[in-house]
This record gives sequence, C-alpha cells and structure tokens, in this order.
Amino acid sequence: MKILVCLKKTLDYNVNPQIAPDQQSIVETGVKMSTNPFCEIALEAAIQLHENNPTIETHALCIGPESHQDILKRALAMGAHHAHLLKCEHPLSTLEKAQLLKTYIENHPYDLVLMGKQSIDQDHNHIPQMLGALLNWDTGLFCSKIMLNNDHLTVEREIDEGLCQRNIKLPCILSSDLRLNQPRFISLPKIIQAKNKPVAIIQADSLLKGTGPKLTRTKLELPPARKKGTTTNDLSEFLSQLKEVLK
Repeated sequence: MKILVCLKKTLDYNVNPQIAPDQQSIVETGVKMSTNPFCEIALEAAIQLHENNPTIETHALCIGPESHQDILKRALAMGAHHAHLLKCEHPLSTLEKAQLLKTYIENHPYDLVLMGKQSIDQDHNHIPQMLGALLNWDTGLFCSKIMLNNDHLTVEREIDEGLCQRNIKLPCILSSDLRLNQPRFISLPKIIQAKNKPVAIIQADSLLKGTGPKLTRTKLELPPARKKGTTTNDLSEFLSQLKEVLK
C-alpha cells in the first residue's frame, strides 16, 4: 500500500502576515515559514498507519519552488520514506494544483492520498474536494479518526450532533482535522540524517499542459478596522445600543 501526503509551505502560525507592496501576495521574504499544521497532521496519520502496518509506504509531496525542499526534508526526518517536489516557480490557483495532482497521481498510482483540510494562510479548503472530483475517488473530509481495515478505511468526522462514521473503499482521499492527532517531535539526529536523503524533483509545467488559471487575483487588502467595543452593566442601555447596531 502506498500513501501520498500532500504538504504546503506556509507562514508560521506565529507570524503576523503582511501584504506585499504590489498587493498581489503575502510577504514571505525574511519571515519564518513552516509546514502547514493541517498537512503535518496528515503526515503524522500516514506514519502511524505505517507503524501499524510496515508494508505501507509513505510519500511526501509539495508543489512550489526549490526553496520548498526544506519542508520535504522535515517530512523525511519525521518518517516519510520518499519525498517529491513538483517544481513550479509561479503561483497556482487551487484548481490548477488539483489538476496537477490528478495528472501526477495518474502517472504514479497511490492507494490513499492524505492532506490537510485547509492551509492556514488562505483557508481555501478546496483541493481535497476538487481532487476527489477530478479522480472520481471517494473522499472523506475533516477526519478526526482513521482506521485501516483490509481493503477499506473507517473514518470519523466530528459534527454538531456528535460523530459521523463512514467506511471508504480504496483508493480514496482524506483530509485531516485538527484533532486527528498530535504530530511527533523530531529529534536532531533524524533532522541531520534527512539532510542527506534525496528529494525527487519533477517540473510541474510538464504536467500542466492544457490547463490554465480560471480566476485572476486583482488585489489583496486588509479588512477595514473594527470599531472598538463598549461594555455596560445596565441591561436597558445594552438593549438600546443593540437596537442602534441592528438598524
């Protein structure tokens, strides 16, 4: 069994994002970048499946420039067996990324694709659903528990009413929720060992023929500043202020 884990490099969650002067992107130069936390949870899930079944092979994949190899090296240190970079120097829309992954997976078959439910930089939550539709694979979203049972997976998802459990046949796509697991600590020796492990680089443009962006970004801007809130201990005053707000 082969598992593909899709990773994204994002601003570290402790960094306050700043919009670039051209208002087309977020400033990434000179700031701390990390693996998207939801993607790291997906990778931990794949490694745990391998630990329970040593015949499982885990592959980590990232789309982006060569500078994204660092998160793939981290994935290797964490426990992934192989790492692949779909090299692309220009930004891609979520649909283009899904199309790129579809072509790659058709050329390199996998039994299970794991990815984070969304990235913390843009919060799109698009690619798992898009990729499932393009491949016509069963898709389980926001998984908080994953159990492997022979030829299928049993997954759980937290919903308002409690837990929703579903059996999904392989091959399939799963997206990880925050409470699926806690990614492991990576020791320094494993980080050093991973530096010497190879990362396979594939030119993304060779897989993107015939596709193109469907959306064009015109401008990024911060939302208007919110008015400072007020507090009151008087119910009648509160109701009066609420009426003014709701007008």
